[in-house]
Amino acid sequence: MYRKRATWKQNVFHRRCKESVCDHNMWLASYALSKGFRLKHSEGLIKDKGAVAGETEESVFITLGLQSPEPQLREIIDGKPVWLKT
Repeated sequence: MYRKRATWKQNVFHRRCKESVCDHNMWLASYALSKGFRLKHSEGLIKDKGAVAGETEESVFITLGLQSPEPQLREIIDGKPVWLKT
């Protein structure tokens, strides 16, 4: 089956989406470290060598004391999440 190649605009959109997700994940991992946790993709939120959250994304946010934003709102601008209410 022949697949049509993506256009330049589609490639830019997908690259920006991936960068946004990567930025958010890096911010969340840094935030977890600042609170004494480690965030591992395969295990969840780790404290003292044991998983304390990670069954759901929401459980990770709750354990870190954060609101759980919708995935489409997880954007980082100037090193800060746009969804985080201060």
